[in-house]
Amino acid sequence: PGTKVTLHFSLRLKDGEMIDSNFERDPATFVVGDGNLLPGFEKAMFGLLEGDRKTLVITPEQGFGQHN
Repeated sequence: PGTKVTLHFSLRLKDGEMIDSNFERDPATFVVGDGNLLPGFEKAMFGLLEGDRKTLVITPEQGFGQHN
């Protein structure tokens, strides 16, 4: 918590459909624990180091909730 993170991301549904991405824009910057990201996303990033690339799978319960 309190660590400043800058990253590019793409957000995809389980079927692979991309619903958001910032690879064509400037990277996003946030501070872990500042409330701007879902707790499940922050938790999944713990342990990553500068330059790491990882596919994170966030369950609905840790993300935006079940499909409505």
